[in-house]
Amino acid sequence: MNLTIERPCVLFRNDYNGYSYYKIGMSKKSQTGEWINGYIRCKFKKGVTLENQTKINIKSSFLSFDLIDRKSIPCIVVTEFEIIDDNNKASESDISQTVDNMVKNEQSDPFIDFGEEVVICDDMLPF
Repeated sequence: MNLTIERPCVLFRNDYNGYSYYKIGMSKKSQTGEWINGYIRCKFKKGVTLENQTKINIKSSFLSFDLIDRKSIPCIVVTEFEIIDDNNKASESDISQTVDNMVKNEQSDPFIDFGEEVVICDDMLPF
């Protein structure tokens, strides 16, 4: 399923066990008028490395999923994009503080800092 995304996206990066994991930040207004923040996993072609909180325009992408413990986790596979702003690089002290916090907390889930994860089980699907 191809996706068309017409506005810039903020990309969040989390490094764990030598791998980089990415999520795209999203927000919307709830029925009460409050803003709700959410995230969806995303993947890039091999060799693509982006910094945390990079703004990108996605030109070409498609919807896919990862199967983890027999649960489908949706993700966006980005095949073509452009970087909008290169001024959002974190300082070295911010990076070292984040790494120190991860070591102190012995973080086992690379997405734990991203907020609530939406999991789709086979029982929820109509087919």
